[in-house]
Amino acid sequence: MKKIKILIILITLSIKLLAQYTSIGTDFWFVFLENQMSSTGYDTCRIHIASENGANGVVSIPGQGWFQNFSVGINSSISIQVPDILIPNQNSHTATNLTDTIINKGIHIISNNPISVFASNYIKFSSDASIIFPTSALGNEYLIMSYTALPGYSNLVSEFSIVAVNNNTQIEITPTANIIGGPTAGSTYTITLNAGQMYIAQTNGDFTGTYIKATNINDCNIKFAVFAGNDCAYVPTTCAACNHLYEQMIPTRAWGKDYLTSPLKNRNGDEFRILAKDNGTVVTINGGAPINLNAGQYYETYLTTASYINANKPICVAQYSRGAACDNTTSDPFMIILSPIEQFINHIVFDAFNTAQILQYYVNVITKTSCTNVLTFG
Repeated sequence: MKKIKILIILITLSIKLLAQYTSIGTDFWFVFLENQMSSTGYDTCRIHIASENGANGVVSIPGQGWFQNFSVGINSSISIQVPDILIPNQNSHTATNLTDTIINKGIHIISNNPISVFASNYIKFSSDASIIFPTSALGNEYLIMSYTALPGYSNLVSEFSIVAVNNNTQIEITPTANIIGGPTAGSTYTITLNAGQMYIAQTNGDFTGTYIKATNINDCNIKFAVFAGNDCAYVPTTCAACNHLYEQMIPTRAWGKDYLTSPLKNRNGDEFRILAKDNGTVVTINGGAPINLNAGQYYETYLTTASYINANKPICVAQYSRGAACDNTTSDPFMIILSPIEQFINHIVFDAFNTAQILQYYVNVITKTSCTNVLTFG
């Protein structure tokens, strides 16, 4: 199976979630998702840390006793590799995968100065990366954005993981698909996690729309991080080849109503999913016919040009690179959760790391004037 991908990897040093939140911070909790096993191996789970002012800190997996100190210079970045043995389900297709399981493998970063973090999971011919949001930007209610697992391939799964930042975090989950070895679609069940514990769920269906919330949603101290995607997905399912999808989910309180999209360079078009938070959500794309969605429902579409997506209620929008066979381009699926216009900023600093596997880098700039509806893409 040919799976080739060129990743664009940026460390963003200031991205708003809401007016009072950014992607920079001094405390982070996160996890990796399972990546499809490659016959040639080359598993590399890396943490990339950048700082405008320089920082010292430590990366650890408290439940496994592993840690590594780090120091990053002013306007610089560093990369730290996490041992594969500490990553859940990594190299696991020769054994029984962990699903509907709680384990002590949450990753924690603390720093003396603000830093920006993203994580990348690379296997030869299958990789993706996610920005990591600081603990201060996490929430207590999420809806999952993932992708459909390829029918007929039991080892290709849609997946999500949750990591707690507080002890006795009680979380209610209503999955949209049957969890392998666990609860069924539409059922509601509760798990309890302590700080650093993670819950893993996998399905041969599609977890998009899965609802996850703290049982005491009014307790502002209860928050947790959620990651979702696929170990290796075809996007769309009719178009080879498969690739890892890995993204941190944005809490529902940070969703927006207006989104701008920019086409991926050298592609004929990109796949998009629009996910509704509430019943009675009405979505339009470029002023077209209304799309009616209820809570947890999504609409998938293929867009070939820069577009404006608007809704009357908060939505989440994901952009997917399609399989290489769709347009004979050297790139396979990856997933990006888009930021709404409400979160746009006028200043950003980023760093692209050097690797022999990435031969080309692209930057898309999206702007919207304050007085008109003119969109500029570059």
